[in-house]
Amino acid sequence: MVVERPHGVAEAVEITALAKKMRPQYLAKCGGTYSSEWFFSKILHCLRTAPEVFDAAFTWVECADWIPAALTGTEAPDKLTVCVCAAGHKAMYNDDWGGYPDAEFLGALDPKLGELRARLRSKALPLINP
Repeated sequence: MVVERPHGVAEAVEITALAKKMRPQYLAKCGGTYSSEWFFSKILHCLRTAPEVFDAAFTWVECADWIPAALTGTEAPDKLTVCVCAAGHKAMYNDDWGGYPDAEFLGALDPKLGELRARLRSKALPLINP
């Protein structure tokens, strides 16, 4: 598991530019600019700078979701719960457009990122989920 890797601003700038051109709704909930501190910026940076790490990962998880999963023994990709708070803010998740950004958008950044879309959890849930 990689908790944190150094990351640059270039990926965030690229994601912001592509979203403005292709899917402006993805930026509507984050102030119009995607951050280098957020989910897809870090993943894309890893893909470009350490492709062996990207290729070894089945999926990617925010730390805020990983810690509760590890503590409750539900860290398997098919059992992991993703909280809508982090997913909505950091990963452009919104139920209105089907959850995470679509594979076409992510694939325009890098085909492998587009392929990753299918391995992300299909639904993010509220913090308090009965």
